[in-house]
Amino acid sequence: MNQTEDISPDFILCVQKLLSSISTLRKHLSSIASVQSEESIRKLKAIKEAIISLAPAIETANQLDSTSTLVDHLSSEYSSLYNDYKQRYSLIMTNTVIFNEYKQAIEDLSIWLTLTNANIQQALEFDDKQQTSINIKNLDELNKYESLVEHAIELNQTMATDLPDEQAKEMIKEIDDIKEQWKIFIGKLNIYKERNLSSESANLTDSSSANPVTEQNEILVNFIQSLLTLGKELIDQHENNHVNTLIEKEQLLSKIKECQHEMDRLKNLHANTSQPLIAELTTLATSMATARIQLENCIEQQREFATELDIFIGWLKALTCESEIIDNQEIQLTLNERQGDFNKLIKSNQQNDFLIEEKIEYLIEMWSNLTLKVAGSPPVVTKHLSSAVPLASSSPPDIIEQAQNLLDTIVQLGNRHEIEQHKNKIQAFLTRLKSSQASDSNTKLPHTIHDELANRHLILQQMLIDTSHIDHLRVNLVSHFNTENNTVTATNEIKTLIDNYPKEMTNQIRQWLTEQQRPRVASPLVIVDNSKTIGDFEKYFKDLEENFVQYQQNEHNQAKLKKLIQLIENRPNLSENLNDHDKQHAANLLQQFDKIKKLIADIRKNSLIKKTNIDNTVGHIDALIKRTRDVEEQIEHNLKQPIHDYEKLIRDCQRIISELNQNLRMPVEEAINNGKRLYSLDSKDYSNVESADDTGGGSLLSPPSSPLKKHSDLTLRKVRRHVLQLAQHWKNANSNIQYRLNLLQRAQTAVEELRHKCDRLHAHLLETELAYAHKPQIKALNVEQVPAEIEQAKQLLSKLISCKPSIHDILQLAQTVEREYDIHVTNRAQELNERWEHSVTLTSQRIQSLQDSIKNTASDIYSSSVEYPWQRAAAINKIPYYINHSDQTTSWDHPKMHELMTSFGNFNDIRFSAYRTAMKLRTLQKCLCLDLTSLSNIISVFAEHEVADPINKTIDVVEILDYLQKIFEKTSNEYPHFTNVICTVDLTLNWLLNIYDINRTGTIRLLSMKMALALLSRGYIEEKYRYLFSLGACTNNNREVLDRQRLSVLFQQAIVIPKQLGEVAAFGGSSVEPSVQSCFEYAHNPDVITADDFLEWVKLEPQSLVWLPVMHRLAASEVAKHEARCNICKMYPILGFRYRSLRHFNCDICQNCFFSGKQTKIFKMADPLQEYYTETTSSEDIRDFFRIFKNKVWAKTRKTPKLGYLPLPHVFDNTVSTSEQQILSSPALASPSTTPSKPHIEATPLISSLTESDDEHMIIAQHCRNLNNAVSKVPHFFPNELLVHSSSLDHEERVELEAIICDLEDENRLLQNEYERLCQEHREQSLILNEQQEQLLFNDNQLEVYNDRKMLREAKQLRQHKIKLEQRMKILEEHNKQLGKQMERSKQLLSKESPVHTLRRSVDRNLERQPNLLTIDNLFHMADDLNRAIGDLVSVITEPQSTASSNFCHQIMSSILARTLIKRSLILQCRGIALSSLKGSAKPEGAAQPSKQTALYNFHVNNSGRMVSFCGWTLPVQYSASVIQSHLYTRSHASIFDVSHMLQVKIKGADRVRFFEKLVVCDLENLPENCASLTLYTSEKGGILDDLIVTKTNDGYLFVVSNAGRATEDLAHLHTQLAKAKRQGLDVDIEVLSDQALLALQGPRSAEILQPYLGSSVDLSKVYFMQSRLTKFNNDPSIPCRINRSGYTGEDGFEISISNSNVERVLNALLSSGVAQMAGLGPRDSLRLEAGLCLYGNDIDEQTTPVEADLTWTIAKRRRQLADFPGAKVILDQIEKGPPRKRVGIKSTGSCPRSGAEIRSGRDEKSRIIGKVTSGCPAPSLKLLNVGMAYVETPLSKIGNKVNINIRNRIIEAEIVKMPFVPAQYYKPQASKKKQ
Repeated sequence: MNQTEDISPDFILCVQKLLSSISTLRKHLSSIASVQSEESIRKLKAIKEAIISLAPAIETANQLDSTSTLVDHLSSEYSSLYNDYKQRYSLIMTNTVIFNEYKQAIEDLSIWLTLTNANIQQALEFDDKQQTSINIKNLDELNKYESLVEHAIELNQTMATDLPDEQAKEMIKEIDDIKEQWKIFIGKLNIYKERNLSSESANLTDSSSANPVTEQNEILVNFIQSLLTLGKELIDQHENNHVNTLIEKEQLLSKIKECQHEMDRLKNLHANTSQPLIAELTTLATSMATARIQLENCIEQQREFATELDIFIGWLKALTCESEIIDNQEIQLTLNERQGDFNKLIKSNQQNDFLIEEKIEYLIEMWSNLTLKVAGSPPVVTKHLSSAVPLASSSPPDIIEQAQNLLDTIVQLGNRHEIEQHKNKIQAFLTRLKSSQASDSNTKLPHTIHDELANRHLILQQMLIDTSHIDHLRVNLVSHFNTENNTVTATNEIKTLIDNYPKEMTNQIRQWLTEQQRPRVASPLVIVDNSKTIGDFEKYFKDLEENFVQYQQNEHNQAKLKKLIQLIENRPNLSENLNDHDKQHAANLLQQFDKIKKLIADIRKNSLIKKTNIDNTVGHIDALIKRTRDVEEQIEHNLKQPIHDYEKLIRDCQRIISELNQNLRMPVEEAINNGKRLYSLDSKDYSNVESADDTGGGSLLSPPSSPLKKHSDLTLRKVRRHVLQLAQHWKNANSNIQYRLNLLQRAQTAVEELRHKCDRLHAHLLETELAYAHKPQIKALNVEQVPAEIEQAKQLLSKLISCKPSIHDILQLAQTVEREYDIHVTNRAQELNERWEHSVTLTSQRIQSLQDSIKNTASDIYSSSVEYPWQRAAAINKIPYYINHSDQTTSWDHPKMHELMTSFGNFNDIRFSAYRTAMKLRTLQKCLCLDLTSLSNIISVFAEHEVADPINKTIDVVEILDYLQKIFEKTSNEYPHFTNVICTVDLTLNWLLNIYDINRTGTIRLLSMKMALALLSRGYIEEKYRYLFSLGACTNNNREVLDRQRLSVLFQQAIVIPKQLGEVAAFGGSSVEPSVQSCFEYAHNPDVITADDFLEWVKLEPQSLVWLPVMHRLAASEVAKHEARCNICKMYPILGFRYRSLRHFNCDICQNCFFSGKQTKIFKMADPLQEYYTETTSSEDIRDFFRIFKNKVWAKTRKTPKLGYLPLPHVFDNTVSTSEQQILSSPALASPSTTPSKPHIEATPLISSLTESDDEHMIIAQHCRNLNNAVSKVPHFFPNELLVHSSSLDHEERVELEAIICDLEDENRLLQNEYERLCQEHREQSLILNEQQEQLLFNDNQLEVYNDRKMLREAKQLRQHKIKLEQRMKILEEHNKQLGKQMERSKQLLSKESPVHTLRRSVDRNLERQPNLLTIDNLFHMADDLNRAIGDLVSVITEPQSTASSNFCHQIMSSILARTLIKRSLILQCRGIALSSLKGSAKPEGAAQPSKQTALYNFHVNNSGRMVSFCGWTLPVQYSASVIQSHLYTRSHASIFDVSHMLQVKIKGADRVRFFEKLVVCDLENLPENCASLTLYTSEKGGILDDLIVTKTNDGYLFVVSNAGRATEDLAHLHTQLAKAKRQGLDVDIEVLSDQALLALQGPRSAEILQPYLGSSVDLSKVYFMQSRLTKFNNDPSIPCRINRSGYTGEDGFEISISNSNVERVLNALLSSGVAQMAGLGPRDSLRLEAGLCLYGNDIDEQTTPVEADLTWTIAKRRRQLADFPGAKVILDQIEKGPPRKRVGIKSTGSCPRSGAEIRSGRDEKSRIIGKVTSGCPAPSLKLLNVGMAYVETPLSKIGNKVNINIRNRIIEAEIVKMPFVPAQYYKPQASKKKQ
């Protein structure tokens, strides 16, 4: 323990890692199969390398701490691993070719060296010439055996290192013996060469020359004759089919090759000797070569046939195993399919291999059994059965006679053909007998005869095996390389086999054996003298005694016993010429030899007895194995049963366990122990046996086993194998049944536990449900009872919540039981969960209802804010509304708010918008008591409730009331006598809703409420600005900053305040972008601005916020009293604002006269003024005097005054008229440039002047300004003054006024003529451009003729003309509006209209209330497109172009023309409307009926949408961006399209699918829920009535979206079919969703934009193309919407169906992302064309079929088969035969294809019309490539065909291309995308 503690933890960790590595390697080692394969050898090499790599680490560990037990354990584990590796290597390598090659080499070398050394020794001793000839032959093979020795040594070194120690030592000993023999051989060879080689050669030469027939030749002749005999016998074996098995054929092939090699050698050495023999030898060699080739081919065919047979048998086995679970009919079909293969195998069997015959018989038996099992019919008759008579037709005596004949037939051992034929007959007879007994019970055979036949079949099978062995031994008897001892051994083995059979079966083989034992000529290699001397026999006997002693020491070593038997059988013969002493000694040796021989015979006898015992044991074990397998089958049957019937299965398992323990345990254990005792007597001797058993084969370390080996080691292997099988089956049966029982018991425990928990939860839920059922209704409760009921409901809810862990446990346990045991128990768990959720929901709703009742009671306090006949009520979303009981009307506005807004009409006489707005806001501020509410109180109330996202946070009415209540309670505490909290809160709520929630949705932004209250509260203006900045600020680098987007949000919320009062036009309109741009430019245009930057900018009083400082000055002026008299109304003292003229001495004006615009003969409104809003003193008067004097002196040299307001870019807002902008620029709106710190800072007037210029446009502008100044000098042209003095006009003034009006009318006519002239010039210029374009299109080559200078000059003129047009139109526009305004006032004066409150803020106010009236404004914006087009053309012309640029120029001009022509009709229409408006007409004559408007109409108009009429709807064709820009933006980002004009319909009812399938061509029945499909309405003639998208929802209805242009026809079609369906009794109905809008969000970033507003309710990554979801937008229950992932642009996107009341909120939310932008009809059309999508009315109509339109894919397969859709006959006929025409895509090399253009087969006029263009435009995504769609005759519609299009009588070449032009980017699953 102490030693372990001293070891370093790192060292222990390293050792543990090494142990882990060793364990891993051991696992890999054990997983390697014992059968030799390349994979096994590769794994062994890898494991060896890993073991070697571990050695340095093991050694290092031993060096560091060799005494540690951990290190000792590591070393032992490593050694054990290495030994295991060696054992595994031994098992695998003993089965390899290399190992067999090594053993064969050792054996060949041993034999050759022994014989060669003996021959050389004999030649050296006796100088024998015959032996010399033998030596010459042996020496010829020296090189061969020398290389064989080297190869054996190399193999030994390779394998010995990885083998176990004993086996390695044995191999090393073998190679050492070979080396020693080789060394002896080399020594003797050297001696032989030195002494006899030269003389022998000389003698041979002399002898050869002297006598041709020498003794050597006789020896060679005898050898050749022996070789000829051997060759003939080998050929005879091959030709007579004595060798049948594959192994025997391979052995025969090996011997033929050796014999052939020997013959070739003899022919080369002795070509001149014995020519007839050599010729015969050559002939025989040729025959043997032919036999070798045939035998090789036969072996290859036999191997292939065996492989096919094994594969078929394996398949049939698998089918037999599966027959238990597969239907018989399916098995029969499978057998019928493979019947041909079965017959082919049977007929192809031309082999006589008994192993293959056995496999064929086994195959026939399996096939017959399976056939009988399935069909009960007799088995298939094979070729072996074809000659036999069926037993079914034989009577029992005939069957017995046939059986007896088979038994009486005698076959001879050794005659393979006869044995096989007789065995097949018996097998066929038994098979037929079995089939006949299955079909006819009367067909029976006596048991004795049947058993005898079966026994005879087994005998014949054994005879085949022994015949093969005898054939092998026959070859050995005649082989030239076998010794006499080997021949004797072969003879003895044959005799042993013969003795096992009756004599009559062995007559032929006995006769053959007798003939073979006769003397015959032996080959020279085996001529050896076997007679030995007494010394040699004594040495032999000594060796025999040593081996016998060794065997006695290890009696069970079968190898030693085998060696003893071989020694006895190979006993040498003693020479007969012995002396007496030697004879006596020989007799003693023979006596001892006989004694040992007797002992060995006894040992063999005992072995036979042991074999008998082993056979009995094996039989007993087999019986036990069979019984155990039966039990395993019962266990397997139990395992296949479902676990839900676990009680029955548990009883079955207990029965099986009882049977195992009571009936089988003792016999099995006894059999296993007996078997182990038989083969475990000596584990060392039988280690190889066990290894062989593990691998399934014997060891290859020794030559083939003898018969004794078969009856010893092989028998013990068999015993061990059976014992191991029994033990394995016993172990598997016990472990499987025990595992099954444990599993069933666990399942029983889990189910019982689940049932118990469910019962307890059920009781608890039942108690809760009863308690809830006894609760009183909320309506029956009074106010005092509600709190107690809330408390009780909360207690009930807490009890339910306490059950949540139990619910979770039950659900988890149920899922576990269902997952692990496949017992369906989740239904009850789900039922309990649903009950619990329902109870929780009901209880929560009750609590909420009770709390709402309290709130409603509390909200009743606001009912006192109104008096009778008014009553305050609340809608569902808590928004208050007011009921007037006197006239029975309702109103959203509070009565006091209504009165307040009405009173604002009194301020309309104030000429200047800033003061008019300030007066209204000041009045509103006082009414809402916000003048008493301090800014600090408002900030403190909002600070109590901080939110995470203050900008986007929305609050409902309840929260608004809560905030207001707290704020005004603080105000009431400060001013209790001036504040009515209830009335003030209600009024303020009404005001906030009027501003920020016009649609009364019940929610507003928290930011909006904060800004509105803060801006109108009591506080310093700088504090308000700072608070305004803080509301939108974000932190950046530890400082608060504003970016453009946040600043834009602040301005938008602020500008709504004056907008609600109708005063937004004077402050820049609804567009806040100019203000944002100005602010950032003032701060030098950074990315963000700080608070200081913002304060400096707002102190300049920008136009969008000028009303706030004016309101503050107005509030300050209310207490100001000035010691001065008004020069106009003579008011003294002046109260409020005081205005002093800085051009006249002592000229003061009060605020009333200034606001109304009054003037005197001295004072004019254009004069500079000084404004005071605080009390003034004499010092201010003196200072003003000097300023007046300065003005008098320097009046002539005075420069143009600066603007009083911060100059902003002039951006037309649709709600702002030009007249309002004119008011802003008048001098009367002058105010201080900054908020004054002192009241006496000079004001700078706003008089602008134009620089003098000779340009005609400047002259016109100056003329207009002079006219304006002249009119302004007339005092009665200002409204208030007109109203005051109109009654006092005298006759002269009237005459003068009428003259002025006539002048104005003349001027108006002149201007109108000038305007028409300009328009005419504009049209002429457009025609010139068109003519130039057509000229360019007519002949592209003419561009090269133009002179470059001329082109540049014309381009410059066009640019100048464009600039002049723009300037002239602006001047005319401004002047015309001034004239219109003056004429209107003059006419009012003449008609003496003098109601004080009827004049409504002049023409600009009317225009503000009618934003859609088309005026010069609209004309200017529409003409802007034409100007841009001219600019594009000029830029193209002025750019340097190559000669190849004509096509590009042509494309640009085509796009310009396409863009301008869209507006041509609008421009012409607007021209008449604008001119009429100058005469007072608001609507042109002959105007068409107004088209429908979507819910987003005002949004489009307010956001620069250019509206056109489309399908009866007014829709935007584009926005500020061009069509191409919007198109490309949609492709790269995302755009939003208003498609609310589309027809949306719900199909409801149980028969909705059946009904709708009668109208369309899709397969709705098989369409998954919440999925959509593009389909078609078709007519009975096959035409397309409309294309539509139908969604099959999971809410019980079909959601249909179809074209707006076909809305009337579609509805009529639906109602007609609905009436028919109802007459047929179908449950179906139709609902038109007229109050639903539809937005199309299209583009690759659509999902990114939409996902944040869906939250976790919908994961868009799992919603694929044409799938639908019903959800709530922004998790707001009041905004339900249906989202379809579809669109008509070819891009990924969504179509969002939402109510009209919510659509603008949703649209603003989507646009607030900053990614999406609006797009109109223009880009939508070009997008769908690029995607190859049809537009109804253009590309498809009622005369077009789906097949012609290439929409066949919309017709579902099931619908085609049923042919039940309208027009099916026509459409299906076209699908089969082909349509006459086909829709194709085309691309043009010239002009853009126009709709309706003819497509011709050639370029001349005589060419035939083959089609027509239906759609076409330049494709922005393809660099404005002109593409289109057309219908072409089908034979000519092949892709790549060239066609000719007639465009304006010009033939343009085009090509038919594949559609879509731009690949679709729909979001589909991955597999679908690949397919796509």
